[in-house]
Amino acid sequence: MFLKSFIKILRQYSTIEGDTMKTVGIDVGTNNLAISVFNNTDLQCYKLLENKKTLAPGAKLINIEKFLEKIFEDEKPDAVVVEGTFWNPREARGYSYVSSAIGIIQMVSWKVLHIEPIKLQPSTVKKIVTGNGRAKKEEVADVVKNRFKITEDLADHLTDSIAIGYTFLIQQNVKKEVM
Repeated sequence: MFLKSFIKILRQYSTIEGDTMKTVGIDVGTNNLAISVFNNTDLQCYKLLENKKTLAPGAKLINIEKFLEKIFEDEKPDAVVVEGTFWNPREARGYSYVSSAIGIIQMVSWKVLHIEPIKLQPSTVKKIVTGNGRAKKEEVADVVKNRFKITEDLADHLTDSIAIGYTFLIQQNVKKEVM
């Protein structure tokens, strides 16, 4: 068990060449939480958890926990990547809820996978995906849809989760899987 965890940590923070790496990108929210799953740089799937706005905050966190447990148990990712939070005094309550959701992600990542999630700042994701750290959501979505040949309309949360996972893979210099 220790060796498996140690290897996952090493893989999480090293450049992967000639190896298969499974990554889950997560766009964090308490009402909408989106995940994307990559096998190397190939997008495998994406899913959206939509909590009813009328649910109590604790109930939303339990839904997030169950959703992630299923994803992590089924996919067994080597890395979990989330977008870090940023403080906005006008949305202090939302910041608190998102921070709680990140805590749930951290707990489930450790409980199921024995790995710590990696946090990326929104400006880093925008810079790597579009070349502009101040890009608008629409610009990020356009690049993601073009790169992965997605023709359907996707919720912003889904395109964000794809951008988050893909940014990490670019940073890690993960090679495209040979077909």
